[in-house]
Amino acid sequence: MGKPRKETGRERIIIARFLRFSDRERVLKCGRKLKETGYKMYEDLLKEIHEMRKLQMEKLKNARKDGKRAYFSRSEPDKLSDIIFLQETYSTPDVFDSWKFQWLGDMYYSHGSNHSKGVLVLIRETLQFELKSVKKDSQGRFVIVEALVQDSPVLLINIYAPNNTHDAVDFYENLRTTLLESDYDQDYRFIMGVKQKKKDVVTKIRELMLDFNLVDIWRLRNPDKKRYTWKQNKPLVQRRLDY
Repeated sequence: MGKPRKETGRERIIIARFLRFSDRERVLKCGRKLKETGYKMYEDLLKEIHEMRKLQMEKLKNARKDGKRAYFSRSEPDKLSDIIFLQETYSTPDVFDSWKFQWLGDMYYSHGSNHSKGVLVLIRETLQFELKSVKKDSQGRFVIVEALVQDSPVLLINIYAPNNTHDAVDFYENLRTTLLESDYDQDYRFIMGVKQKKKDVVTKIRELMLDFNLVDIWRLRNPDKKRYTWKQNKPLVQRRLDY
């Protein structure tokens, strides 16, 4: 808040637009410590980006309803996103060959079966992208892509974790070991897509986040918003399962 107005005695509202994401995060952290001063953070996106997001979400919604294969059966390949993470692709080598002809870009995957699991990372053809390495499991649970994106080192980690609590704990421990044993010679920014349905494995997820300095980027940018990716009507239960 700014200095109080002389005519009303009320504090003036200050609206700031940040040029650097790091500055925004510093202000956000300081704001959380303030108890009596109100503050809010809003998304600052161009109208074109908002429209692109709406189109992208509609396409993903249709894909969820019709099956992931529907994502590749549209009249034109997706041109709205540079990097796309898909989980529960139900992909197998036979259908994957046909997907390659429909997506104009790179595809990195771990197959599951035709009725379970499977993860996929799509890279748009026009994105400045240089692949360094790919690591994946044989169960359709994760794929890790090491690359340079617009000359910045990035690890793209797409995960579909098990539902069973014991299996999920083992899964995250093995994933942590895989990352620690990997010979990465630079400090990477991590982009992580996770689909997880059990609260009991939160501790393992937090350990992984602390070890590799990961963040829930959506929550970081939207500290006060409530959004849900899963809903049950009877009884009403809503959760954000995807991170």
